[in-house]
Amino acid sequence: MTLDITSQTANPAGQAFGAVLGEAGIRIFGAIFWAAALSSVIGAAYTSATFLSTFSKRLTDGWGLRLATVAFIAVSLIVYVIIDTAPAAILVFVGGFNGLILPIGLTIFMYIGWFRSKDVLGGYRYPKWLLVIGTLATLLSFYMGAVSVGPIFAFLGIGA
Repeated sequence: MTLDITSQTANPAGQAFGAVLGEAGIRIFGAIFWAAALSSVIGAAYTSATFLSTFSKRLTDGWGLRLATVAFIAVSLIVYVIIDTAPAAILVFVGGFNGLILPIGLTIFMYIGWFRSKDVLGGYRYPKWLLVIGTLATLLSFYMGAVSVGPIFAFLGIGA
């Protein structure tokens, strides 16, 4: 069996289940994929909502946090419907886009290490050599993220 891994609607994992177990394999794969997607969406939405709780005390517990979680899920659904792209393609895009989160997070940490150690770290100063290595690692992660974004957008047919 040869799996289709090149087209935008490719579903190689589903094809593998189908090749081994036939129609039942495709159904089993669908159930597994659905459960994984459902738990991921709820987990990601809950995590995002708890991050927002740092900006508003109404989101710390109870209905505020629940409504924020549901709002994240609703926005995700709307974006999914608007994009109208195969789930496998969206998964590739999100995985690549997630690679841009690391450089942003590292930049925040490096900023604190270089400029805000007095108030944020209670006066603790990191050694300069460690800050330099961290800054170089941050720049490298930005480079790798920038290089990966072009092919990801091209895969989705967005941009040049």
